[in-house]
Amino acid sequence: YLETFYSDVRYRPNDDTELFINVGQAFTDLRGNGAAPLTLMDMEGRDAVYTYPDNTHNKNYYVNLGGNHFVNDELSIQGNMYFRHMERRNYNGDEFEGKDCGLNFDRGGGAANGTLCGEYESNAAADGVGILDIAGRIINYTNLGLELDDDENEIESFGAINRSNTKTNAFGFNIQSTLDSDFLAKRNTLITGLNYDFSKNSFGSTTELGIIQADRGVQGTGVFVSTDAEGEEQFITDLESTTHNVALYGSNIYDLNDSTSINLSARWNWASLEMNDQQGTALEGHHYFWRINPGIGVTKKFDDVTVFASYKESSRTPSVAELACADPNAPCRLPNSFQADPPLYQVINRNIEFGARGNLENNFIGMDHNVSWNFSAYAGRNYNDIIFIGGNRVGTGYFRNVGNTQRLGTEFALNGRLGKKWTWFTKYAYVRATFETSQLISSVGHPLNGFDDDDYDENEAREAFVIQTSRGDEIPGISPHIGRAGIGYLVQPNWNISVDVEAQSSQFYRGDEINHSPKVPGFFLFNLSTEYTLPETYKGVASSIFLEARNIFDENYETGGLYAENEVSGTGGSGTFVTPGQPFTIFGGVNVRF
Repeated sequence: YLETFYSDVRYRPNDDTELFINVGQAFTDLRGNGAAPLTLMDMEGRDAVYTYPDNTHNKNYYVNLGGNHFVNDELSIQGNMYFRHMERRNYNGDEFEGKDCGLNFDRGGGAANGTLCGEYESNAAADGVGILDIAGRIINYTNLGLELDDDENEIESFGAINRSNTKTNAFGFNIQSTLDSDFLAKRNTLITGLNYDFSKNSFGSTTELGIIQADRGVQGTGVFVSTDAEGEEQFITDLESTTHNVALYGSNIYDLNDSTSINLSARWNWASLEMNDQQGTALEGHHYFWRINPGIGVTKKFDDVTVFASYKESSRTPSVAELACADPNAPCRLPNSFQADPPLYQVINRNIEFGARGNLENNFIGMDHNVSWNFSAYAGRNYNDIIFIGGNRVGTGYFRNVGNTQRLGTEFALNGRLGKKWTWFTKYAYVRATFETSQLISSVGHPLNGFDDDDYDENEAREAFVIQTSRGDEIPGISPHIGRAGIGYLVQPNWNISVDVEAQSSQFYRGDEINHSPKVPGFFLFNLSTEYTLPETYKGVASSIFLEARNIFDENYETGGLYAENEVSGTGGSGTFVTPGQPFTIFGGVNVRF
């Protein structure tokens, strides 16, 4: 379900001033069933679901006020101010890494009978390390209203209903001046500005113990999990955070001559992030970040071609989720729980880019042919990049600054118009994304981790669940080659049809950061679309009807894959998960513009 609304109203009280207000809202109720094991899809088909339910509800409201005023022929001032409210609620059925503790104690009605422990803590109850409910009691089957089967076999198909609720209220403004004047008898454009953003965020999550049914749906038991008896793993989170971001920026474009210009820029960023743990002190923290990011660019114009080159730096501060889960001694389970709050460094990006763009005009088969094109190549490197590292418990981990990553790539596009009826386009992008620092990465389901569930040793598992990357290993989940091409035909002045193809090359599975295993295959898809513009009913109101068909040959393909644990019975046991692509789909609608 998707519902959106957008309104843009503009007012010009005089020739020098324009005011505007944008108002929008969006409501979504989305069902996403996620990735599924390859073995499960082999057994049940491409519509197989691993576990469910998986629902996400989003609400988004915003209002944006702004304007532009020309003080004189050289100076203008622009500004805007906004408010945004966002809510997200997740309801997700999943596995729960727990099992019966009763391997080494009497089942004859003792207090420990049916005690629930962590998945690999086989004798945890005897050591006092069971899983606690919100009342502080070690969970047993009496709490659940369940019993062992007739053969006194352990019940191991535990599931979880994960609920989370995120709310954000954000406010900000930006004010900017543009001075377009001559300097040393050459054209010069100076832009300066101030930006401020504030947000107040709250995040809460709970985990209800459930039982995975035969169809892999998770049925709740009414018992909510709190923590384990040693307090190492938390299943309830109640976190509030406040962020302030301030930026001062400037950019100056100076024409060295009629065909060459140089652009110098700088941006000073300052950020404050305060975290308040509503359940204790583990997530308490106040973090500050600042940096000046410079940039320089040169543009050279020829008759029909413009070439350019630039060097830019940028930075991003760690997010609340990253800071709340950054302690290797207290790994967390994302996105449902946070554990501790040690500091992380901000990520710095340095990027070099060069390219060209232009236009061509010729005559082809007796018709005018106009072509616009652009080409660019870039090299970028992230310093102190942040990734998720596996912890000492299965399915847990923490964020860490791990070193450097690099992206080398190129992009190319052509857009053409042939006569009055034909249009065409083609786009291609290549990127090689690699790790540039050797590091340990969490990969529980990787074929090389050598973990034996039946002969578990926690110290060995700490090593078994991670793999070590080398410099030059490709970052998984990124297809090096992506292309698209299409052609359109104007049947009538108000009716057009088009066909396009899209292609994507293979990619490594997430969890195969060492590039050892086969890749997720690439794909090649065909799509059709048409649009018919309706006659104007009211002055200033335009409307059209559209129809689209995606993947018209109903190709089977996957958009991505990952290695993960597969503990759910009846799914084939494979730890190789994939996300099926969209099958043949037809949809249509009405566009109204006024």
